Amino acid sequence: MTAAASPADLSADLTRLIWTLHRTLRAVAEPPDGHHVRPPAQVEMLQLVLDRPGISVREAAETLRMMPNNVSNLVTLLVRDNLLERRPAISDRRLVELHPTPEMLTGGRQVRSGMASRITDALAELPPESIARIRAASPDLWALTEALAPPRATHHEGPTPAAGSNPAPMTSTGRGMTTS
Repeated sequence: MTAAASPADLSADLTRLIWTLHRTLRAVAEPPDGHHVRPPAQVEMLQLVLDRPGISVREAAETLRMMPNNVSNLVTLLVRDNLLERRPAISDRRLVELHPTPEMLTGGRQVRSGMASRITDALAELPPESIARIRAASPDLWALTEALAPPRATHHEGPTPAAGSNPAPMTSTGRGMTTS
């Protein structure tokens, strides 16, 4: 794409690139040891709770744009698989908060480590000037992500990634939960 390309051209190119990168990452990802393939909705739920521990089922449903009963069903499955915990809210014991389990945290670290290794290997195949351009674009891509994101409720917001950081969200693959 040339520097003179229109914003619409850039938008179309970025959209295609993001979907292709996502599919590629899903194809090479490995699930955590002892885990099976998880449907995308389950993995999105896991990532949301990882990003926003203490979120309620209602807030999760709003964020994921799903029906609360569907989110409740997802939570039931993920609690059964020892990946999420339901805890009474400290502020109101009638409310339930969702939290990652130690097993989920361990699996997430394993997946992020494996994905980071795959990406490191791929970056090693690129010329130094390509790596420099990717590194330079990273803060702007995070800013684009923030600009695209819908507003969130303020009382359960997770941290905003620092420039140059990569929270490596979990996503589904043909092989299980993994990062993208």
